[in-house]
Amino acid sequence: MKTMMLAVILFVLLMLSDVQSMSLLNGNFSMMTSQDLPEESAAQVTNVLRELVNQESLLRFSMVQKIQELTLAVVEVKNDNEFLKKRIADLTTDVTDLKKTNQALQARNENLLLKYEEIINQIEISHNSSRFRFQRVELELTSLYQSVNDIRKVQTETEEGLKNISSSLSTVEKEIFQPLKTTTQMLPPLQSNTVAFYAYMSKSTGTIYGRQTLVFDVVKTNIGGGYLPSSGNFVVPMSGTYVFSWTFRVDSDAYHSTQLMVNDVEYGILHLNTNPGVDVQETGVVVVSVTKGDLILVRTHASWNKGIIASTTAGRPSFAGWKL
Repeated sequence: MKTMMLAVILFVLLMLSDVQSMSLLNGNFSMMTSQDLPEESAAQVTNVLRELVNQESLLRFSMVQKIQELTLAVVEVKNDNEFLKKRIADLTTDVTDLKKTNQALQARNENLLLKYEEIINQIEISHNSSRFRFQRVELELTSLYQSVNDIRKVQTETEEGLKNISSSLSTVEKEIFQPLKTTTQMLPPLQSNTVAFYAYMSKSTGTIYGRQTLVFDVVKTNIGGGYLPSSGNFVVPMSGTYVFSWTFRVDSDAYHSTQLMVNDVEYGILHLNTNPGVDVQETGVVVVSVTKGDLILVRTHASWNKGIIASTTAGRPSFAGWKL
């Protein structure tokens, strides 16, 4: 671009020097003709020189226009040069950004490849584990199938044994139970007013500090349906005279008083007090006439309580009653 501008400047200087040389020549020629030529010839020469001067003026004007055009062209070239420089800088920045983006994409691609390989390894491990589990399940199913066959075999043998036992029982029934049935038919019928119950406590209570109804949750006998194992209460299903018995066990280094209550009236009370390392069990019995709907229960006294009421395989608290 600098070379081009220098060439334009040299061209302009050459043109100016040529024009100046022509003017000097015209001036010298005019002086020479005015001295040496006659008047008519001098007039003609003057006219010629005027035309030359006019042409020189036109030429200068034309050169000025061309210089202005060249100057504008130089300015435009300079502007284009600045624009191209800016464009090149922008493109350089874009290329740098693209390089950075490319590097980031390459790094991300590498990470994705690593994750892909990791997933493939996990899938292979899972596949191998699933295959191992499938083989194990298959072995278990084979063993289970064998066990089912053995059970079916035993079941068949058991069914045959049951048939034999059934046949034997039929024989025994004919030989033994038939006479018993005859004897039973000869006995007087049982009275329908039989009432009896018996239940015991399946586990020890928590620590008791005051009045608490004792619940005997395991029912062994409940003729008449009067005992309620969820609450420990006995609701008299039929009026009459009843015998009630209750047993409780005090753990080591504890004491309790228990009461047999009929409609919130005390009919019996027991007290136990044990030393460390000693546990004691005690039973109370009450005979009382009650009316249908009366409520019978066993509870601890409001006072005189310490520790738990124990229930283990060595001894269990119980509650029982029956109608006379």
